[in-house]
Amino acid sequence: MALRNESLKVGRTAAFAIIFGITLALSLSAYGQEEKLVRKIDVEGLRRVSETELRTQIRSALNQPYGPEQVTSDIRRIYALGYFTDVAAVVEDYEDGLRIIFRVEEKPLLLRISFKGNRRIKDGELLNIIPLKQGAFFDYANIEEAVQKITEVYKEKGFLFAQVEEETKETPEGTELTLKITEGPRPRLVRIRFSGNAAFTDRELKPLLLSKPWRLIVSPGIYDEETVAADILRVRNYYRDRGWLDAEVSSELEFSRNKKRIYLTLIIAEGMRYTIAEINLMGNRAIPGADIRGQMRLSPDEPFSAIRLRRDLEAVRGLYGRQGYMLAEVNIETSYAPDNKVIITYNIIENQPIYVERIEIRGNRQTKQQVIRRELTFYPGERFNVDELLQSRQRLINTFYFSEVDFSYEPGSLPNTRNVIVEVEETETGFFMLGGGVSSDLGVSGHLTYVQRNFDIRDYPESLRELLPGRSFVGGGQTLRIEVAPGTEYSSYSIYFREPWLADKPIGLSTNLYLYAQALESYDEERLGAVIALDSRTREDLTLAVSLRVEEVDITNLAFDAPASVVKAMGTSSIISVTFSADRDKRDNPWLPSKGHRVRGALEVAGGDFTFGKLIVDGRYYKTLKESEEETRRHIVSLGGRLGVAAGDVPVFERFFAGGARSIRGFEYRGAGPQVRGYPVGGDLLLLGNAEYSFPVRQETIRGHLFLDAGGVWSDIGDFDPGEIRAAAGFGLRLYISRVSPIPIALDFAVPIMSEPGDNEQIFSFSIGAFF
Repeated sequence: MALRNESLKVGRTAAFAIIFGITLALSLSAYGQEEKLVRKIDVEGLRRVSETELRTQIRSALNQPYGPEQVTSDIRRIYALGYFTDVAAVVEDYEDGLRIIFRVEEKPLLLRISFKGNRRIKDGELLNIIPLKQGAFFDYANIEEAVQKITEVYKEKGFLFAQVEEETKETPEGTELTLKITEGPRPRLVRIRFSGNAAFTDRELKPLLLSKPWRLIVSPGIYDEETVAADILRVRNYYRDRGWLDAEVSSELEFSRNKKRIYLTLIIAEGMRYTIAEINLMGNRAIPGADIRGQMRLSPDEPFSAIRLRRDLEAVRGLYGRQGYMLAEVNIETSYAPDNKVIITYNIIENQPIYVERIEIRGNRQTKQQVIRRELTFYPGERFNVDELLQSRQRLINTFYFSEVDFSYEPGSLPNTRNVIVEVEETETGFFMLGGGVSSDLGVSGHLTYVQRNFDIRDYPESLRELLPGRSFVGGGQTLRIEVAPGTEYSSYSIYFREPWLADKPIGLSTNLYLYAQALESYDEERLGAVIALDSRTREDLTLAVSLRVEEVDITNLAFDAPASVVKAMGTSSIISVTFSADRDKRDNPWLPSKGHRVRGALEVAGGDFTFGKLIVDGRYYKTLKESEEETRRHIVSLGGRLGVAAGDVPVFERFFAGGARSIRGFEYRGAGPQVRGYPVGGDLLLLGNAEYSFPVRQETIRGHLFLDAGGVWSDIGDFDPGEIRAAAGFGLRLYISRVSPIPIALDFAVPIMSEPGDNEQIFSFSIGAFF
């Protein structure tokens, strides 16, 4: 290797000397020839290179005065083609002028590249990463780069001791290159420990690391220098963000005797923790200092924290933004004081408050202006409020009418006014879904569904051409869903319509016509009905609703030993009910919530052939335990529960049941609760609880779940017995395919850990659906 490097240096020096010598020789030979004309230009020494290509680099021209500087420049350009080891020029008398002869020596062809000793990486992969190509001109200078790239690839795969040597063979036709690879052992990173950490335990620091020691199946234990360098930076920043501003981190490696195991130690020099000496405000006039300090988490004499300081800065900027000072500049300066203290100074340039002059909507080809404007929470003439702008943008995104929503600003007619430009890019809001599904609860089913999320019942087609999808009945912000779903055990057919702004008021109107049919254990059930509902979003996260249900229920095909409650409901029954409900939803995402909560409550009062009442309250809380920096790999824990209470003459088809994929996994559908002769009869009291831990397996498309389900059903409120609670623990997988079908595939394995005699247990439950 050293010999080759030395030869390369000598070669470069020789090339420079040759060009310099040629330039000098040409200059001397040209003395007294400057007035002569170039009558001929020849090229000698070409074997494979096209003479036409070479001549494109020559600027010396026939019948033009000879210039030695031009010839030298021509030599440089020819050499830069990369095809030659030597380029020279000879000038001689020719006829009444001069003849220039460019003499070249071509580089050898690289006839073949072969590898020896590479068992873990295939030849094709190595050929793709090196700067050498078979059949191309061979440049010895590229060998060093090839060796380096191969070594780097092996290191990335964990072969830290890999070595590469080259061997060349010259033939009359060209050069053959052999790269001999000694892969060496592939050591595993088996242990990571910390040294010098007094402020934080190993358990606190280890989650920061991207490097992971070897664990069977879980982690291959590959050591990577770049990853360790990133870990050092992450640990150092963790300390500095929490007040140890002088903290330094380094690494130390130890190998086992056979070089197959790596022991990594991160050595931490913590230094002293800095505290805050004082927090100063400079430049604030419109907003009192007390109000600004009220936004801060940090205060004097507390430990310094860069994380909390950044949050405080954003909070102060938000305070100014909420009060219309959108042009305010808020910056922080930190300086050091004696005794490991920090002085924080907020430098504020308030500028004048800004008012909204006009709101302009752009990009909406089909969606009506008022559909967009009604989602905005700010109006012309008001002071700018950053929170309202962000809230309005999120409301528009949540409509799912647009693929992009952006707010920008243009100067208004006065210095303290701005026009708000709402730029939207519409997306497809209407679609057909054709598919099928299998469920352990509901059997095999097919689906044919049409959905238009941006429906407009008043947008009639003016021609046959406008009957095409997307050219009519679009843009009004309404929802239309038509579903046909026949199945072996459960079938449903429905037409659903919703107007979210009735008479341009924030009142929603929903109607649903439906037919449901289901084959149950001791009878068949068919429901034909309609629901009409009015709802009002009194706050951004709170919806109040009232609904009217008119339904006809047929109970047929009773088992010969059907329970008395089923016999009582046999035949056709009419149900008319009114339901009052409230829904508080503070989740961050309706499809895959990662934080927030949702609480719902509904009180139903029913009459007709049966008179009864039902109260249902359920809620769920979500919290992200950790996530990747790209926010694409979230670990989420959730807690949920449901309480159902019924009273009066409750028919069997309106009672509560437990068990199944949507209730208590580990038990069959309706298999955990009161029974008569082995048939489920339900109850008037339902109590369910669930704890679940969700983690990414493959980004957010495949997620794993660990869960604990518990609960039960009791015939009457007075029959409640904590000893009869059922419980099951298990794990599952979720495959998220698209926003249209958020959870088409769900697989769960659950083992009952608390059960009662007669319960129908089910270890495996699933729901599989595919849309195309």
